[in-house]
Amino acid sequence: MSWLVIALVSYFILAFVGIVDKFLLSNVVKDNRLYVFLIGVVGLLVFFGVPFTDFYFPGLFGFTLDFISGVFLIAALFLFYKALLSGEASIVIPIIGGGIPVVVFILSVLLLKATYSTT
Repeated sequence: MSWLVIALVSYFILAFVGIVDKFLLSNVVKDNRLYVFLIGVVGLLVFFGVPFTDFYFPGLFGFTLDFISGVFLIAALFLFYKALLSGEASIVIPIIGGGIPVVVFILSVLLLKATYSTT
C-alpha cells in the first residue's frame, strides 16, 4: 500500500475522531476532565481481556515505561480536549495532526540519534 494512501486514510480517521470528540464534548459530556477520566477507564478495560490473549509481560522496566507513557497520554488527552472544548475543531485538529509528525521527528533525532537523508 502506498504511503500516500496510508497518510490520507490516517488523517481522515483523525478528522473523524476529532469531530466525534468535539460533538461529545459539546453536547454529551461538557467537561473535559470527566471525558478524559472515561477514556482512561475504557483504556483500563483492556486488562480484563489479558487472560484471553497471548500476553507477554515486558518486565519491570518495560512496564514502568508503559505506565509513564499512559500517564503522558492521559495528560495529552486532557490538554487536547481542553483545546477542543474551547476552540474550533477545524483549527485544533490540524494543529495537532500537523504537530505530531514534527514532534516525533525532533524527538527521534534528539533521543534516538536517528539520521535521515533526502534520497
